[in-house]
Amino acid sequence: MEKSEEYVKKLKIFLENKGYQVNSRINKYSADEDFLYMCTSKYFLKSEGLYSQLINEMVKRNGNQTLCNQ
Repeated sequence: MEKSEEYVKKLKIFLENKGYQVNSRINKYSADEDFLYMCTSKYFLKSEGLYSQLINEMVKRNGNQTLCNQ
């Protein structure tokens, strides 16, 4: 298992243990479809990249909650 896959797996378990419902979509859809999907998230865990920052802003504009990964 790659490091990134292991990180996603551990993060999913951590969030589920905190009571969040976690949906994973890995390598199933185009970047555009993933962008639209994530923009409508009830909760979004932001990372440091520009893609994540754009999604974070859209989630906030849709009145949903963003979480910071610090």
